[in-house]
Amino acid sequence: MTVLCELCGKRSAKYVCQECGRRVCQYCFNTYYEVCSNCLKNIGERAELLSIEEGINVDWMLKFVIIGFVIMFLGMVIITLASLMTVSDASGTFFIFIGPIPIIFGYGPHASYLLILSILIFVIFLFLFFYWYKQGSAEKIEA
Repeated sequence: MTVLCELCGKRSAKYVCQECGRRVCQYCFNTYYEVCSNCLKNIGERAELLSIEEGINVDWMLKFVIIGFVIMFLGMVIITLASLMTVSDASGTFFIFIGPIPIIFGYGPHASYLLILSILIFVIFLFLFFYWYKQGSAEKIEA
């Protein structure tokens, strides 16, 4: 015998709300919080009050992180431009990897050697990352 959803009364109930104990269908149930749509409103209000009380606002943190990266990038650009404007034997490289696109800058008489060295270091770190990732995945599978 199938039990109908206690909220909509149209579909068969497949879940039980962890807050109120109602039997609800998949459309009236939130699988993340494991509550029905009525209780989800109450949980949303409680979570909103908690975030206001605790003062945690992720949007501001993300903005500060982005601002920090922009300031660091501008600092690198200013240092590069300053070293290019002066007459010296200084050399340097910047290796920025954004997704699948490597962006490489080099200046000075030894730029080609530094570029090769930076690419070599990057490839070593890339292999280490994938090796450690594979080790972690293998440990999860064994456990």
